[in-house]
Amino acid sequence: MGTGFERIREICKKENAPFPEVEFNENYFYVTFRQSKEYLKLVEEGKRIEEKLSLLNNREKKAIEFIKQNGRLTMKEYITLFPDVNRKTLTRDLNRVIKLGMVRRKGKGKRDLHYVSA
Repeated sequence: MGTGFERIREICKKENAPFPEVEFNENYFYVTFRQSKEYLKLVEEGKRIEEKLSLLNNREKKAIEFIKQNGRLTMKEYITLFPDVNRKTLTRDLNRVIKLGMVRRKGKGKRDLHYVSA
């Protein structure tokens, strides 16, 4: 056992994680690790994002990817991505991802869309 438990304690403190439960018997010891609240929040956030992504159509997913890669997306850029699709349909797509909270309007006249990570 040496310094192992002390190193575990230091790492848990550094990572703001709960110290594990340690049980001993005459032959073995058992260590039960618990997730930190911050980790559990990240997992839940990831699940919510995955659920939202599953609701999107292919154009909306492409818009999200474009915003992630380029930092923003204007309606003009979105129209050039899908020249064969009606402008009204594309507007409805973008309004939908805004309503889902995946992007937000920002910039001059709030014409640019920016990705929201949460």
